[in-house]
Formats: sequence, C-alpha cells, structure tokens
Amino acid sequence: MQVVGWLLALTVGVYPNLDPNYGRAGYWSPRAVAPLPDSAAVPESVPTTRAKLPARPAGPARDWILSLEAVTHAPVDVGVRAGVDMPFRLRASFGYGWVPAVYSNLLTGIAASASGDAEVAAILNNTSYQGRTVRGQVGVRPFRSLGLYADFGLARLDIHGSLDLAESGVPALRGLGGGYQARTTIDMWLVEVGSQHELWDSVLMGLAFGVMGTFDAQTSISVQNGAPTSPVLVEAARQTDSALKTYGFVPTLTLRLGFDFFSLRPLLSSPSPGG
Repeated sequence: MQVVGWLLALTVGVYPNLDPNYGRAGYWSPRAVAPLPDSAAVPESVPTTRAKLPARPAGPARDWILSLEAVTHAPVDVGVRAGVDMPFRLRASFGYGWVPAVYSNLLTGIAASASGDAEVAAILNNTSYQGRTVRGQVGVRPFRSLGLYADFGLARLDIHGSLDLAESGVPALRGLGGGYQARTTIDMWLVEVGSQHELWDSVLMGLAFGVMGTFDAQTSISVQNGAPTSPVLVEAARQTDSALKTYGFVPTLTLRLGFDFFSLRPLLSSPSPGG
C-alpha cells in the first residue's frame, strides 16, 4: 500500500501523512491548500477534508473486531461465519456451512477406497450426497500488527445421500426397483493457522491452512420404495464409519472475506455533509 502511495505522490503531487496514533497513512497535497495567484490566503481555521472525516477509534476500542464473513473451508464446506476478536488477544467464532457435492464426494470417497468390498464401494461411489456443517472455534492472535492467529475447534458434518438402484452401477442391484437413503453424521476436530488483515478500515480478509480429523462417525442406511433389504447395507454403514474414523484426516484451505462492524460504526454514525 505504501508503494502505491509513493507512486501516487510522484504522479500527482500527493504526499503521505503518517498518523502515528493509528498506524495508517493519510494524504495531503500542497495544491489542495495553497492559494491561487491573486487570491486571498486560506485561513488556518478553515477545516481540511481530513478534519471532516469521522474520528477513528483509539485505544483499546480499536482492538475489538466483530465480523460477519463469507468463508470456505475447502474441501469441506462453504458458508458464513460470525467472529469476535478481543483486546486480550483471544478470538472466537461460530460458522454454518453447506457441503457441496464435490466436497462430500471426497469424504465418502475415503470410505469407498478403504472398503474391501467392491459392492460396498460401488454403492458409496454412486450415491448422490448433500450436507450441512456447524463449527465452533476459539483461538489466539498474539501479534495483531502481523495478523497471525491459531484456532482450535470442533465441527459436525451432517451428510445425506440417496441411491436409485436403477442407476447404482451395481449389476446385482440394477434390475431392482426403489432405492436407499443414507445419513452420515461426522464429528471432527480442527486446527487452523492463518493470517487476518483489515482493508479500507472495515473489510476483513483471511487466509489459513489447517487439518480436520474425524473422531466419531455414525451412518445409517434405510430402504426406500420397496427396495430389497440386504446385509450389504449394514456392512456398508459399518465400513463407512470405520474408514472415516481411521482415514478421515483432511487438509483444509480457508478463505474468508467480510466486514468488521466495529470499524464501520464511526462511518455509520458520522453526520451527513451539511448536517
């Protein structure tokens, strides 16, 4: 940002004016305040444009961040997140997300690849899934000026799947009618390390890398529309749970973009021009 400021200075004669109390650069131009030829000098009492801006928060108040963000934890979910950063460097957040088909297929693919039964693997790979997630995180942000943070938390994934036997890809089941409904609940722990920065005094952007691991999984498969029951269904559910708990470790890439409402407050409460 400073590079852009100096390029602007060289181009149009605008010079950076560092504000030591807030750590950001403002700008002023001699052409904006210097009197024109044959005109009266500008009195010192005339307020500048900078003076008309709303006061920025000072002291501990600016250490609070209350945010609402769009977020993705690839390859797990896409959703929204509400978070708070506190002056004593602790942070907490709560999120709700949707599991896209491409993400849920990755998770169930873990179970399918670990299965020793070709029929079970075919059922898992040919089922259409969708799901929801809830997650809570707490963490620390020891160096606010650097934006680095570390979060720890828990997440629950609730994934629903359906399989039409006519499109199952399993020769033994293809000629049968009906289908199956599957539901898998996955409880996961998570660790995340990243960096968070505030842009334009109110916009937050975050990037983090982490890992999620399964510590519990519960799968149930039910018969729909007269489809035949089979011991294969019970075995498929058991193998799904076992594979998720054994191999369900997922590296994650987190991208976040949102607004800090504490930074927006001075702008929203400032008087309108001419008010």
